[in-house]
Amino acid sequence: MTPTAEQVGPVEAWLRRMFPDAYVESGGVFDREVYLFRARDKKAPAPAHEIEISYVAFEDHKPEAIIGVLEQQGAAARMRDKPVPRLFLDRELHLGLSAYDPRGR
Repeated sequence: MTPTAEQVGPVEAWLRRMFPDAYVESGGVFDREVYLFRARDKKAPAPAHEIEISYVAFEDHKPEAIIGVLEQQGAAARMRDKPVPRLFLDRELHLGLSAYDPRGR
C-alpha cells in the first residue's frame, strides 16, 4: 500500500534538516513498490541525494523508527559522500544500495 502523507512527511522533514540548502521532493514508484526521496541542492541540483524506502517498511515501522535507522546508519553522510547510486531501506530496515539503474541496465 502506498505510504500516507503522515508517514512520508517526517522523512521529508528529516531530509530538509540534513540538507538545509536543498529542496526535497518525493513520490511513489509503484512498479517497484518504493517511495523515492530526493534532496536537490538549490545551487547545484545534480546529482540529487536520493534514497528509496520500501512501501512495506512504512507498513511495518513508524516514521520515527525509520528516521532512527537512517540516523544510526549515517544515511545523510553516505548520500553526501557518494550520491550515486542511491540508497535503499528495506522492510527489515537494512540500509544498502538501490538496485535501480537509471541507465536501464
